[in-house]
Amino acid sequence: MTVAEGGGIFVSYRRQETRHLAGRLADRLADRFGEGQVFIDVDTIEPGVDFTEEILRAVSACKVLLAIIGRDWLTATDERSGRRLDDPDDIVRLEIEAALARGVRVIPILVEGAAMPGRQDLPENLAGLARRNALLIRHESFRSDTGRLVTAIERILAPASGTAAVPSTPAAHGVRSAGNFVGEAAHAGSGPARNNLGQDARLFTGASGGDRALPEPDPAEVRFPAAARAADYAAGDILDGRFEILQVLGQGGFSKVYRVRDDVEGEERALKLFNTAAGYEAVRREIATLRKIHHPNVVEVFWAGETSAGDWYLITEFIDGQSLDEFVTGRRRLRDREAVDVALELLDALVAFHPDAARLRQLDAKRREGGLSDAESREWTELNDKGLIHRDIKPLNVMLTRTGAKLLDFNVASRVGDPLHTQSGRPPYQPPDAGLTRWDVSTDLFAVGVLLYQLLCDGQHPFPNARPIAYEPVTDPRTIRPDLAPGLAEFLVKACAPASADRFSTAADMQHALRNIRADL
Repeated sequence: MTVAEGGGIFVSYRRQETRHLAGRLADRLADRFGEGQVFIDVDTIEPGVDFTEEILRAVSACKVLLAIIGRDWLTATDERSGRRLDDPDDIVRLEIEAALARGVRVIPILVEGAAMPGRQDLPENLAGLARRNALLIRHESFRSDTGRLVTAIERILAPASGTAAVPSTPAAHGVRSAGNFVGEAAHAGSGPARNNLGQDARLFTGASGGDRALPEPDPAEVRFPAAARAADYAAGDILDGRFEILQVLGQGGFSKVYRVRDDVEGEERALKLFNTAAGYEAVRREIATLRKIHHPNVVEVFWAGETSAGDWYLITEFIDGQSLDEFVTGRRRLRDREAVDVALELLDALVAFHPDAARLRQLDAKRREGGLSDAESREWTELNDKGLIHRDIKPLNVMLTRTGAKLLDFNVASRVGDPLHTQSGRPPYQPPDAGLTRWDVSTDLFAVGVLLYQLLCDGQHPFPNARPIAYEPVTDPRTIRPDLAPGLAEFLVKACAPASADRFSTAADMQHALRNIRADL
């Protein structure tokens, strides 16, 4: 193809340094804009044509030049050990000089950890490059990074082609309305990417899926979140060419949850879209741990990552059921055995992801004395790394399904021993003696006790005004339910005690005691 046949986008690069990435990027752009719109020297120069003359002609004809800058771009030397950029005949220098001189939009593309060169580092005729806003493209997030580039190029090329500029609506975020494709549908890339929505079904169902590290946002995204929040979507929109929005399920302080249909797997899922990268990063470590927990009473987490529009998301199973909130208010009732079964299932979930608190306390005591063996030190590290505390067990985060209770929403989950920076959950379900500096499992155990109390006692809370208070005794459940089994009433008083020393110390202990009571109901 000669430049006369296209050339809207010129890809400038050094062969010795970034040949493979440049070719991959050119293929990505050709898929979106057509081969006639992309000029890359290896593929577009006809045999026998003057190399330099043809490149300069192509630069003159293009609307945008992408200057791919690798780690050695600035310091690359020729066979005489001179810096290539200082040679007036250096092809890369000629390409960028020509674009700057002709008013072509020049976008620096930083790859392989390269930094943007300063004005003082460049030849005089290239000094204008230092003032151009750069884009970062990484191998591990190639599709999401290039998604931003595609959006920018669409805006540059649109006026010249007579098409409407890409609007700042969900359509500009890789969404298509039913029957009308707008934007770009993501598809499987040739390498690992942070935007994994378009990959095949093995992404979610593969045996090794839980071992893959979750992608991390750029630190700058977390420290300096964009002013714009994540896009809003409506039923019928399709996110990144894979997930059809079926319903808005809810919205919280830093995310919105949708029921979606996965067109690749043919399954309904729940998709949580975080408002900012900081919101996703705050729970990424806990999500990574939760992906390794496969328990029938814990929501299953499949994957998390970034859309082509730069919005961070979480994919979980979609749970069709009723919120426990309907039953703890007293509007609806469960039989005593059913209520106990719900609590047992929640405790079984806690056993699955809580650390062994008693063993951890033993090891902590020895550690403070400096007496841990190598094996004990590894055990201590493993207990701290793998164990979670939910911290927000409440009626709205428990769903009743045909197969049992499901515990949802690990947004504020922490590890045992993590510093206390925020309040845990809602006051009605937070123990009055919650740790002032570090989290421990008693927070979750108390919450389960309060939930069971409400299920059994017509929605009444174990403390006056639904506010747990230190040194305030638990309201005797038999004053509300005189017919309540004595053993069950005693269990509730212990589970909801204001002092942790009077409550159950582990989920396993609490579960064992409740199972014995359940056998007699």
